Amino acid sequence: MPRDDLLRLLRSHITRALIQHYSNPSYNIFDGLVQLLQSNWDTSPTTIAEIRQTKNTKAKGDLFEHFALLYFQHCYHSATNVWLLNDAPQSVLDLLGLRRNDLGIDLILKHTGPKNTFSAIQVKYRKPPTYKSTWGVSWKDLSTFYALVNRTGPYHKHIVFTNSHWARHVGGRKTKTDQSICIGTLRKISIEQWQAMAALKGHSLRDSTGPVPVHVPAPVSVPVPVPMPVPVPVPVPALVPVPVPVPVPVLLPPKICIKSTAVPRTPSREELRELRLRRLQPQSQPQLLQPQLQLQSQSQLPAVPQTDAFSRTG
Repeated sequence: MPRDDLLRLLRSHITRALIQHYSNPSYNIFDGLVQLLQSNWDTSPTTIAEIRQTKNTKAKGDLFEHFALLYFQHCYHSATNVWLLNDAPQSVLDLLGLRRNDLGIDLILKHTGPKNTFSAIQVKYRKPPTYKSTWGVSWKDLSTFYALVNRTGPYHKHIVFTNSHWARHVGGRKTKTDQSICIGTLRKISIEQWQAMAALKGHSLRDSTGPVPVHVPAPVSVPVPVPMPVPVPVPVPALVPVPVPVPVPVLLPPKICIKSTAVPRTPSREELRELRLRRLQPQSQPQLLQPQLQLQSQSQLPAVPQTDAFSRTG
C-alpha cells in the first residue's frame, strides 16, 4: 500500500480514538492501535479493508513502521528528520554506506547538534500472546539488524522500536549506543503528542456523525478528595446533683407565762415615816444610805409607841 494511504489510516484511527475516548482516562490509544492491527488480520474485516486484502505479515509490519515514523517525527526529542529506508535521500545512504534494498534497518533518524549524526532504527511488531502477560524480542530476531549496523554507519544510536515489553540485545548486554523503545514507553504517549501525530494540532476534532466540532480538552488533574477527620464525640460527664442539707428547725419549748397571783401589800406606818423623812431632808446634804428595809409581814413589825410625835400628828 502507498505510504500516504498508510499514514491516512493511522491518523484516522488516532483521530477516532481521541474523539471516542478522550473522556475515558483508562483507555490507552496505543493498546487500541495494537488491537486494531490484530483484529484486521484475525477477525474483523471492517476497519482497514485495503490492508486486509493482502493478509500477510509484511502489510502489518508496514503499518507499524509508519506508526514508528510518526512517533519519531513528533515524539522523539532530538530528531531533526526521519525517513523510511526507501525514502531516505541518496546522499544520506551514500554517507552511511547503505542501499535501499538492505534488510535489517527500517528507518534512518538524523539528530540535532553535530553535523551528520544519524541513528539506525529497527521496527519489530509482535503479536501479543494469549498465554503470557509479557513478551519480548530475542537477540535472534535482531541479528540481521546488528549485522548491518556493524558494517555500515557510523551511528549515534542503535534503536529497537517494538510493541513488546523488552528487547534482548546481541551478547545479552546493553551498551551505551543501544536504545529500546518498548510498549511501556509507547503507552505513555501524551494526548498532545497523539494530536500532533494525527495532524490535529491547532485544529478542532470533528465527530464523524455530524458537523459539530468536538474539542479535545487538555488533561485535567483531578484533585483527590482528602477525607475529613470524623469528630469523635467526647462524653460529657453527667452532672450529679449534690444534696444540700436542709436546716432542721429547732423546736423550742413554748414559753409559759406565769402570772403572779400575789396581792399588793399596803405599806406600813414605819415605811411611810421613812418616806417622809427622805423627802424632808435638804438636797445639799448627801443622802445617807439607808439600809434596805426588809419587808416583813405585819405581824413581824415592832409596835410603835404612842408617844411618838409623828404618830400624834398623823
